[in-house]
Amino acid sequence: MLTLSLLEQANYAKRPWKNGLGSTLDIAVDDAVPARFRLSAADVPASGPFSAYDGYERTLVLLEGGPMTLTHDGVASPPLHPLDIEVFQGEHVTEAQVDTPARDLNVFTQQGKAKARVAAHSLRQGSPPPLPEAAPEPFLSCVSGDLVVALDGATHGTISLRAGDTVRARSDGDGAASLSLRAWSDATCVLVAIRLADEG
Repeated sequence: MLTLSLLEQANYAKRPWKNGLGSTLDIAVDDAVPARFRLSAADVPASGPFSAYDGYERTLVLLEGGPMTLTHDGVASPPLHPLDIEVFQGEHVTEAQVDTPARDLNVFTQQGKAKARVAAHSLRQGSPPPLPEAAPEPFLSCVSGDLVVALDGATHGTISLRAGDTVRARSDGDGAASLSLRAWSDATCVLVAIRLADEG
């Protein structure tokens, strides 16, 4: 059976950064130890170093603020603007330069154990976005506006999302989940599809 779960921003768990220079809000964390994946959101009030995450691939989506320029092992990447995405390895020495305070979404996947596909969408009122193919473990996070999300083949109804909320689709079998959504106002969102290594 396919099911949807609403993850409300007010209930995200807060944890300090590994380097002690800030904090992050955990949206979803894998139950395995060590975690094969984690989704989180963080405020970046000023320029500074990122924590090291050896053995993890990181995908960062700039949600608001910036621009943000990431430097990995001394090599600067092109500046990120809202809804831009950058993928990098957690063992790199990474620093962020921000022109104004920023907020980002982070996806951590353990190398060899999980992979993530991340896409950001800007939606017009009433227009469905071009969503990718079904995935075993999709998440959809609402960045701005209001969204209504449904799960193809689900037995339950729809879920309404406000800015900051996330919906998680899960299957208790071997099937993949496919999301459909509608924007009640102009909106932006981020879709994260997680595939674990034992899922092929």
